[in-house]
Amino acid sequence: MQQFYVTYENGLWYIKTQGKTAAGGYYTKDFAIQEGKTRARKASGSLVVRKMDGTFETEYSYGVDPFPPRG
Repeated sequence: MQQFYVTYENGLWYIKTQGKTAAGGYYTKDFAIQEGKTRARKASGSLVVRKMDGTFETEYSYGVDPFPPRG
């Protein structure tokens, strides 16, 4: 499962993947999240959204969940 991250750097929002360079360079967080969700859906992965200060905000998961909740 591939993970994507929306992060803020140098005045722009970027979509990153583990071990790879940033993609995009969006002026608004909403556009970066929309594109990140699209990429995560295609990869059956997840999207982790971070705040401007780098702390965790939310996560969206797509595809098979390796740790589904009980009952």
